Amino acid sequence: MWYKWIIGIFIVIGISLILRSGEVKPVKNEGISDISRLMTKVCMSEKNLDNDSSIELYTDKAIQYSDDNIYLQGFELHTNKGVHMKGEKAYYYINQSSLKILGPIIIETKDGDKAYMDGLIWDRKSNTVNTDSPIKIEGRGILVEAKKAQFGDDFNLLSFSGGVNAKIYNNYLTP
Repeated sequence: MWYKWIIGIFIVIGISLILRSGEVKPVKNEGISDISRLMTKVCMSEKNLDNDSSIELYTDKAIQYSDDNIYLQGFELHTNKGVHMKGEKAYYYINQSSLKILGPIIIETKDGDKAYMDGLIWDRKSNTVNTDSPIKIEGRGILVEAKKAQFGDDFNLLSFSGGVNAKIYNNYLTP
């Protein structure tokens, strides 16, 4: 007789375990609460009235984490001076007027010159752009590689530092 009680207890425990396994528990969304705005397929335009320069930025996804911090994923940037920039990830800090690009980036000028690098910081207030990662420039008859670079004057001036190697092709020197 006592074995019937033991079997009955096991059956009750088994049924309660089966019923509890089907319960839905609340899911905690960690990190989502920090997002104040999520935008897709965004086009931002900016025009400087002092010097008539303008920028258009297109991005697949923009996530605003605070009033000052926007994360961009899959973006392209165009200036009215003919500079085209393309990258995968960036942070734009509104109050500092600074764009920090992470990962590979390609910059192309209106003349067709291209710069390849990994990471870039653009301080819009001082109008300086620099990278502390290796950079490769392919231009009309030239190839330049360096460990670091700094751009100035709306990407018209370029300073290289560390391990600079430049090649000038013969057909570029002759008319």
